Amino acid sequence: MDERHRRSLDQKADLEAVADPVIREARLSDVPAIAALAQQKRLQYVTYQPQFWNVAPDAERVHRPWLEALVRDASVVSLVAEQNGESDVRGFLFAAVRPTPPVYDAGGDTATIDDFFVATPNAWLTVGTALLGAAKARLREQGAAQIVVVCGQQDVAKRRALASAGLSVASEWFVGDLRTAPDA
Repeated sequence: MDERHRRSLDQKADLEAVADPVIREARLSDVPAIAALAQQKRLQYVTYQPQFWNVAPDAERVHRPWLEALVRDASVVSLVAEQNGESDVRGFLFAAVRPTPPVYDAGGDTATIDDFFVATPNAWLTVGTALLGAAKARLREQGAAQIVVVCGQQDVAKRRALASAGLSVASEWFVGDLRTAPDA
């Protein structure tokens, strides 16, 4: 990458870090951009833990029907952030409210936010927190008492944004390949 291109990317990242994103309901027309952004994040996450985050062949294409179903489902909170018009999706979030397992007393239902990504690490503190704030309001309206957000262990920028929004780590998953791992 030449110096001019790197500076252009740095300037774009700086703008994303301070820009005011527009948060709106996701539409079916957003699905290709959401799928592309999700694929970008899958390729990042596979470097963190290749067993769990292993990217399936043709993942972006096969992810689209799943995303379309989420956008169509009125019970799912489906949000996108844009900065330069409707064709410039800079982040997205999908959340669903489910009953909290009966062995826990969260004071109500639990909202799970699994698919939640932004275009660049610098955008987490602006785009990411704006998406999360909008989702929290909608999830409260649906009766959720708590949220659980999935975050890759090494996604430092996302972890910082979640902490700045008042969330804390509650659990970690340990992953191993049963096809090759010796019995312990």
